[in-house]
Order: sequence, then C-alpha cells, then structure tokens
Amino acid sequence: MLGLADRVSGMRLFFGLSLSESRMVFGRALCVGLLSLAVGCEEPTIRETVVPRERSGLDGPQFQLPGVGAAAGNAAPAAGGAPRGGGAMGPVSAGERLLIAMIDRPENTYFLRIQAAPAAVDAVRADFDQILQSLTFSGGRVAWKLPEGWTESEGGAMFRLATLRAPSGVEVFVTSLTAGQDVLANVNRWQGQLNLSTFAAGDTLPIERIQVGPQEVILYDAASAPSGATSASPNTPANGATNSAGGAPTSGAGASGPGVTTSGPATGAGTTGAGGGASAGEGRGELPFRFPALAEGWQPLPPSMVASARWERKDERGDLKLEVFKFPTDATFLSMLAIWVERIGAAAPTEETLGTAISAVTVAELPGELVVWPPSAESLPADGKRVMVVRLVHETHAWYIKLEGTATAVSEFEAGFKTFLNETTRL
Repeated sequence: MLGLADRVSGMRLFFGLSLSESRMVFGRALCVGLLSLAVGCEEPTIRETVVPRERSGLDGPQFQLPGVGAAAGNAAPAAGGAPRGGGAMGPVSAGERLLIAMIDRPENTYFLRIQAAPAAVDAVRADFDQILQSLTFSGGRVAWKLPEGWTESEGGAMFRLATLRAPSGVEVFVTSLTAGQDVLANVNRWQGQLNLSTFAAGDTLPIERIQVGPQEVILYDAASAPSGATSASPNTPANGATNSAGGAPTSGAGASGPGVTTSGPATGAGTTGAGGGASAGEGRGELPFRFPALAEGWQPLPPSMVASARWERKDERGDLKLEVFKFPTDATFLSMLAIWVERIGAAAPTEETLGTAISAVTVAELPGELVVWPPSAESLPADGKRVMVVRLVHETHAWYIKLEGTATAVSEFEAGFKTFLNETTRL
C-alpha cells in the first residue's frame, strides 16, 4: 500500500509538477471530492481535447560526445557512421540530385538535406521550402512544422536529429554539426559526392542565400555528373551555376615506404594522388596537412559529414579504411576512441588502459599520440577488427587520423600507416 508521500511523488512524475505543486493540486482535488460527496452531484463528464502536435525540435545534438561540453555544440556520431542527411550519406548515384539547406547558428550549424532523383526533388521542393520557412530557433533548440501528410522519426544516426518523410517517400535529413561550419568546405564536400569539380577561395559558388525571418539560410542545389565522368568534369549544378575553378588537379607517383606512394601535392586542397591522396572536397581550405598518396589498391572516397578525408582498400588481404577527422580540442582521445571501438565490437578503454597503450609520435612536426586498439590481437576472432588512431592538436582543433579494418589487415599495413604519418607534412 503506497503512502501519501509515494502517491504525491507518483503524481509529480505523471504530471511533471514540482513536489509543492503536486501537494497543492492533490489538496484541492481532495477538497472538491469531499464537497461533492456532501452536496451530491451528477456523474462527471470527461471532455477530451485533441491538441495538434507541433514539432518542437530536439535539444542540441541527440548524441553528445562523452567528455565534451554542450557549449561546444558537438554532435557526435554517431560516429563516423555517416548520416544520410546534412552531409555524409554514402556515394551519390549518377543522376541523383542534392538539395541542402545550411543554417549557421551560434549553438550549432544545422543542415536539411534531400538526396533523390531530380523529379522526386522537384515534387517536394515546395514542401521543403515550407519547412524552411517554418524553422524557429530558441534556447539552443531548432523547431519546424511539417507539411500536411508528412511524418517524422528520430534521427537514429550520427549527427542526425530527425528524419522527415514526404508522402512520396522522399526523406529530409535534419542534422547538426558544431557552429561556424565553412561554406566553401561544405560546398566542395557536396561537389565531391556528386562527382563534380571543386572550388577555390574567391570562386562564385553554386548557392543561393535566402532569409527565414532574421536568419540567413544557404541553399545548395545540384545534380551529379553523368556516370563515368570525373570530378574534373564541368560543374553541372541543378540551379545552372558553373564552376570557375576548372578541373581538379592530379599528381604523379613514385615509390616510397611500404604501402605508400610518394607523389606531388596530395592534399585536402582538392588534389588527388595516383592510387590515393586526400579526397577532393571538404578538405579544400580546411585541411592543414599535405598527405602522401597511398599505394595501388587504395581508393579515395568523398569526404563525409564527419571525416575531412577518406580512403579505403578492399582486397584479399582484408578491408581497410583510413580517415581524417577534425573536432574541437575538448573531444578527448578517450571519448573518441570509445566511440570507434564500440563500432568494431571491442572493449572500451579506460583512463588507465588507454594511458598504458599510448605512444608518442610526431606527425607534420606536431607532437601526437598513437594508440592501437585493442592493444593485443591474440584474443580476437578471425574476423575481429582493430583501429590505429593518431591524435594531433593543431591550433584550436584536435585532428584524428584513424586506420580501421580487420586485425590481420591492420597488422599487415601497420608499417605503411606509420610511413603515411611520417610523410605527412603541414601546409
């Protein structure tokens, strides 16, 4: 039998009232009940009122990096696992179109992204504009109203706040990144995903700036290059803008350490080296490093919402992925490693176990820390995975260079990874 205090506490949980408020409401209800018994009354009638639901948005990013303050505005992964929304969706198929709204706020930069066939995008464009015009921002929250017939679900992926779905099935992904995202870097990232050439500082970008109340919104609308075309092809954005940057440069190749090919500038500034090099795209104007090109078998991938540069190798030796990430310095090594090792199914590190696993390295004349996790591969199953991660601090950001793959492939490429680090230089 619950006592009065327990019942009042339960009321507080049910109604969301403070303890004092709950007691007041309970007391009044008791008085009314006694009065009704004294004077008699008709059988009470319950009136049900349906209140239309208005989406109020989600508090900050759904996923907060462990150890990273909310003031930093960090949405986290969903790690790397790139969301199909504000930026990193997997490769864009030939003929697909991207329609993206970018809204930079003091607390976060928000993205609303559609990736679909051009006709499908056209069919929901009016509704998309309606959603944009309904956006409001208050207290670190973003809010929107759905057009008639649309539905909504929680994000469910790294950095994704919500998925808005049209009756036709076309989806709008609402995502969040740290505030102050660079427009040029993001446009180049999207250009890379569409297999279009990238831009240099000072070029006219294929964007439109609109106002939602006092808030500026940047719109990017472009279609992917035809199948078989390269990023050096002329730009073909859906809104008719052209790329004045010209074709993406490439570099030559020669031999160097194990698994790495020496080349000309294979940097995040939009160049690619033979068999590797940083992906053209987001790195332009953002990556402070010049990376050596990787050996034959490595393929560059478009930058994702999380990774500034990416490469992968898939062959009989085992799959490998090499990625470069940029986070605020309060994204600690322990917090980031915990996210990545969870993805590969390994036991999470602690302060103590991480401390014993760290070794000092120097990359691009910057002191860094290197960790291989799990530290030992002996207890791993045949298909078990490992990561090798380097953390560098450059100016106001922490840069992570991560190699991930099957334990045997990581061990096989360990010398190549270290050569890659040794030959990385600063721009």
